[in-house]
Amino acid sequence: MKLALVALMVLVCFSPAQAQDVAAQSQVAGGTYYDNRSTARDVIISYYNAINTSQYARAFSYKLRGTPEGSPDEINAQYAKFRDGYAHTANVGLRLGRPSRTPV
Repeated sequence: MKLALVALMVLVCFSPAQAQDVAAQSQVAGGTYYDNRSTARDVIISYYNAINTSQYARAFSYKLRGTPEGSPDEINAQYAKFRDGYAHTANVGLRLGRPSRTPV
């Protein structure tokens, strides 16, 4: 959930006047598996793709860094809360652009 909030905060910094990244929109839309962790941009696209394809375990894995902290029961509870948070989500969208100081 924190990753989604960070991604949202990052998106607020992007100008709507910038050209949209059509490839990213396609990858986020779902239907096609996309998992690329090579750049920050690709991680965010992969995260949204995982949500749109209902692959919540994969989406949850993007927010884990290295060895997860906590017991297996705690991590399972965190994952269940994360997954259940998307229970009524039909899809998510992502808008990429150039950073700008102009609010969206």
